[in-house]
Amino acid sequence: MYVCRSYRVDFFFLMIRRPPRSTQSRSSAASDVYKRQGFLQFKPEFGKPEKNINRIKELISDTEFDLLVLPELANTGYLFTDKSELEELSEEISSSRFCDELLTICTDKNAYIVSGISERFENKFYNSSVLVCPDGKIFTYRKIHLFDREKLWFT
Repeated sequence: MYVCRSYRVDFFFLMIRRPPRSTQSRSSAASDVYKRQGFLQFKPEFGKPEKNINRIKELISDTEFDLLVLPELANTGYLFTDKSELEELSEEISSSRFCDELLTICTDKNAYIVSGISERFENKFYNSSVLVCPDGKIFTYRKIHLFDREKLWFT
């Protein structure tokens, strides 16, 4: 694994070499050897999910990737101070505007995105990650080892 190139200061792009599939000839496998994987490091603004998704779209607009990883709580920002903020900003994955925007990006770029999100589900709140797929599927992981003040807000 090696760093291939960087976009702006915020985006780092990795190329991962995979072994060719044994059923393919060398020439047909050549285009399938590399997958473009990267992470976008930016500081989500607390309480401004619309601004955060717009910033993500701006930073990756001219970038091609197969898999992109976004920060923890990329939709809301990180520092909650009371339960009312959590209630206002958390989203149900199935109706999340943030996830809908990520899905649009994934579909347009035929790529996958992993992102942190403040999730609401059945009146509980989770510090979750979603894997958004270009075929419309969204998978969710809920963080179980909460750190410090996260335990005040998340299940």
